[in-house]
Amino acid sequence: MIWIISIGMALLGLSLATPFWGLVTYIGVLYLRPMEVYPFLSQFHIARIFGIAMIIGYIVYASRNEERNFFFNAPQDKVF
Repeated sequence: MIWIISIGMALLGLSLATPFWGLVTYIGVLYLRPMEVYPFLSQFHIARIFGIAMIIGYIVYASRNEERNFFFNAPQDKVF
């Protein structure tokens, strides 16, 4: 069980570091479903934790940007 927690903490740190790795770990958690393989993990809401960490990581990453632009520079953003 300690290796599951250590891998989870490392992936959570990656999620907070960059938005790309946050998205990769979130999709990995949703695809691999460790909550169904190990039923004792179902009480921790792992997918929700990784989703929140991904959003926080994106906000931190965008705030470190000099332009302070939360949206990408794409024509589709003007539609929103």
